[in-house]
Amino acid sequence: MKNRFKISSDDKEYATWLGNRLWEQADAILKRSNVCSFKDGVCEKGKKDGCCWDCGHLSPTGCTTRSLTCKFWMCSGEFPSSCNKEMRILRRVKDQAGFYFYGRETMKQQIEWTLQRIECNE
Repeated sequence: MKNRFKISSDDKEYATWLGNRLWEQADAILKRSNVCSFKDGVCEKGKKDGCCWDCGHLSPTGCTTRSLTCKFWMCSGEFPSSCNKEMRILRRVKDQAGFYFYGRETMKQQIEWTLQRIECNE
């Protein structure tokens, strides 16, 4: 079966478009599901600001960047049943596209690293 989502190393426009769509869809799902069960600014794991507690992109009003890593990583290891199916579908698209990222880098960095990695493997 042909991979419909695969990013080629010379298609930064498509990679940017797909990365932004994945981020927007994941953000909407996670907000709707309240996956971290925030109450009074503290998550279910007892951390103020949750996973974002030491991130350089965190401001008093929230995140200042888009990062796919932060949308697809859960400290519990798995998404709750309220959004698990939807997030697994998005994760499959992300993986088939070839997105590569590690840490809390910006979308721009994630796309640059993804394109470099794809170019090395072509």
